[in-house]
Amino acid sequence: MPGNLAPGICRPVRPASGGVTKLGSSFLLTTSHGHLLHPRLSSGRPGVWLAAPAAPSSRRFIRQKKGETKESIDRDLIVSVLESANKRDARGYFRKYFGHLDANSANHSPKLDLPGTIKNRALFVQGNGQADLDTTNPEALHVAVVKICRPQTIDDSTMEGVAKTLSQLRMLGLLSVIVMDCGSRSSRALSSEQANRLAFFLDASDPRSATVVENTLLADLPASTYSTTPTGRIDATIIRRVLNAGKIPIISGVSSPRDADTAEDDTPESIVVALTRALSGNNPARAGVLPESPATIESVIVLDPAGGIPMANAPGVPHRFVNLEQEFDTIIAALSGQHSHSFLSGPSSSPNETSESHALNLLMVKDILSILPPAASALITSPLLAATTARPEAVSPRPSRQELHYGGFATVKTRPTKNPLIHNLLTDKPVYSSSLPVDKLARRDPTGRHTPNAEIATLVKRGMPVTILGGTGLRPWTPPEPGKRQLRLTDQAVDLPRLVHLIEDSFGRKLDVDNYLRRVDDKIAGVIIAGEYEGGAILTWERPDGLSAEEAYKSGRFVPYLDKFAVLKSRQGSGGVADIVFNSMVQDCFPRGVCWRSRSNNPVNKWYFERSIGGTKKLEGTEWAMFWTTPGLQPESQEVRDYEDVCRQTQPSWEG
Repeated sequence: MPGNLAPGICRPVRPASGGVTKLGSSFLLTTSHGHLLHPRLSSGRPGVWLAAPAAPSSRRFIRQKKGETKESIDRDLIVSVLESANKRDARGYFRKYFGHLDANSANHSPKLDLPGTIKNRALFVQGNGQADLDTTNPEALHVAVVKICRPQTIDDSTMEGVAKTLSQLRMLGLLSVIVMDCGSRSSRALSSEQANRLAFFLDASDPRSATVVENTLLADLPASTYSTTPTGRIDATIIRRVLNAGKIPIISGVSSPRDADTAEDDTPESIVVALTRALSGNNPARAGVLPESPATIESVIVLDPAGGIPMANAPGVPHRFVNLEQEFDTIIAALSGQHSHSFLSGPSSSPNETSESHALNLLMVKDILSILPPAASALITSPLLAATTARPEAVSPRPSRQELHYGGFATVKTRPTKNPLIHNLLTDKPVYSSSLPVDKLARRDPTGRHTPNAEIATLVKRGMPVTILGGTGLRPWTPPEPGKRQLRLTDQAVDLPRLVHLIEDSFGRKLDVDNYLRRVDDKIAGVIIAGEYEGGAILTWERPDGLSAEEAYKSGRFVPYLDKFAVLKSRQGSGGVADIVFNSMVQDCFPRGVCWRSRSNNPVNKWYFERSIGGTKKLEGTEWAMFWTTPGLQPESQEVRDYEDVCRQTQPSWEG
């Protein structure tokens, strides 16, 4: 395929056994099966290249059901990678999974052998290797703890797809430890049957890749202070040996001192928590004993036919992202009150059982994430979605009037349906941004009508606290009565130096602090702070030109205005900080609507456009575009005219 190489790039010599080859300022990863890089990008993004077979091979492929070959499995994986990873994501994935490359090895070593399972893929990463590839211990095992709920209800086709996805995770460097949850009162015979069923499909997808582990020992421990799930300890010696051999252990049964045929007292949730603790080296049973080299538990994956955690205010639509620090109590309370809602029911379960299943999943995930590093995450989704291969998805039947008129901000309305497990491994993000309005995710049924998109996985992280400071002390925020004191940025509740640093770091410009404080004094509606000033928003109550505070208050014409929206550069594109701040603004503070402006050439405008469910307008004769989330406003309404007046008259407060 010489014609497929980019101009100016020579075909590299292919390492015989796979590895890393330095190519200018980039690194070429090749597979042990002779993959070269193909510069055709399905996404059109620079920096991520398609790995494709260099030439027909005489290598015998393991035949799958219905004639599927190992080569076609690799091809599906390549498509998933391309649909998920941009350059930033690729760097993050490479940094985590591909071992350490320091300056000397990058400049002088033509090839670096990769750990076993990682040799099975190719990746092209642009940039300075010395700066971007500072990584973790290459010898560490990267592990996902997977709980498959009610596997006996999953049909063979779906289970085969799940096995294929787990094999692809293994090829990408993430080994799974699988716990089969057939129910707390299920027999060990049923668990063993389902474990061997999954092992059959895993071996068909990736020969000799799985091992069924029987009768792992679980012993009781006193309840921990942080856990709401019953606790225990697991002897992980056998499991660790299986992982060290590069295989996927499937735990079919857990023995306990009671040694009964049913494990009535050992809940599947307690087993998963204990297993995570044992594998991560956080095992109270081995206190005072030199630990074995622990695995790095990257994530917890829950495959439940009930799917992701449902949203209380959007029936039929699961949460895309859960920030435990902020949302756990609210979601658990909502689940406890949703038993009568039929939309929560999953296959072969009552609404009551499904709600309880969602709550147990979230409680277990909270317990596990509390003992793992802050970067760890959990993914809760259905087996059907975990078995997904990339396919086009029609999201909207036609562009809206605004999208046609303001084509510069229009979004693509046909998105690929991505496998959430592969996507999360490569990006550490949910498939759909959590701040994207639910209506944007609506799908078309065969008649063309919009229906809720229930095929959404829930990504869960320990996350960060959100501090909301509002002058009225009420949420949703309302304009204060004239003469009443409002929050000021110089108040003790606000750490002004850190807030200024956040703004300047995010915008890359110096703020004229004195001028800015004069402008927003007595206008502050509130301030939203995510974490330790990692992200934030400053919101004000503005008045249209010519109106006094008294007139604006009496006529209801105070304009809710987003004055500053900032995320530290180090947190942009990761961690969901922008989504957390935006959701707090539009859900808690200004649910009735808020407006803001942005320079017309701002690359963030596409992100803004997707979230401005009210409308968008280019302000003629200026460099600004205006956005608002207030629903149902006509373009010539008084509210829109007031929004435009505020956006036109607001003066920047930057130095220089």
